[in-house]
Amino acid sequence: RAGLPYVDGLTYAIMPDQSTRMAALRSGAIDLITIGIPEVAAQELRRPGSGMVVQGCPTTTLWVLYMRNDKPPFNDVRVRRAISMALDRQVIINNVHMGRAVPTALGPPTDPLYPRVEDLPKEATQYLEYQPDRARKLPAEAGFPKGFDTTIIDTRRFGSPFNDMTEAWLGMLAEAGIRAKLDYIEYGAYSRMIQGEYEAMAASKMAGDSATASALGKRLLRNFTSIAVGCSLARKSRPLSVNLKRPRPA
Repeated sequence: RAGLPYVDGLTYAIMPDQSTRMAALRSGAIDLITIGIPEVAAQELRRPGSGMVVQGCPTTTLWVLYMRNDKPPFNDVRVRRAISMALDRQVIINNVHMGRAVPTALGPPTDPLYPRVEDLPKEATQYLEYQPDRARKLPAEAGFPKGFDTTIIDTRRFGSPFNDMTEAWLGMLAEAGIRAKLDYIEYGAYSRMIQGEYEAMAASKMAGDSATASALGKRLLRNFTSIAVGCSLARKSRPLSVNLKRPRPA
């Protein structure tokens, strides 16, 4: 409206490296960072005297653990249930995300087309609960009395906090006798493998819109457990370095 401040322009800088983005924000080279700020860095930016403002924001981003449920041992539902019940989602949410994420069943809670966890029947949600004792028993019932070895592929392209979640899964799965090795793949190869060419398990960041999920579901033969991730938006506490004082022409 006439008489109100306006922005002459907006430059969106592509900076894949997190440390480069953080350094640019601190130096004043850029004014704003959205999505992908590691929670540890966000905590640092929140400290008094940092000169920064950090705000939370919802996203449709999921961190997903896929399993090849067309291949053994994942074609046995007891193994898939064991994997799901071995993962303490709340510990990951509290320790990796400092409380700024939520467990999800099929898609992000921001998408009304997906049911929320609390809307699902108990016979379904029981497998989303952390139940280490049941998780340890199920692989034996499926024919793996000593557990089994497997591999999770991931890529360092996603960085923190996503890689941190995958690494947290390893110890939890080991408690159930599922000895998972983490294999970080170069992003180009990873992006091809994640379409269904991985052999066992894969960790992946997914934008949880309904169309994407439907398309991926046909290719990935997936059965997954996931966490919907919140994001941080950080900016300088000073006014942004755009022209916000000149009134918009009438």
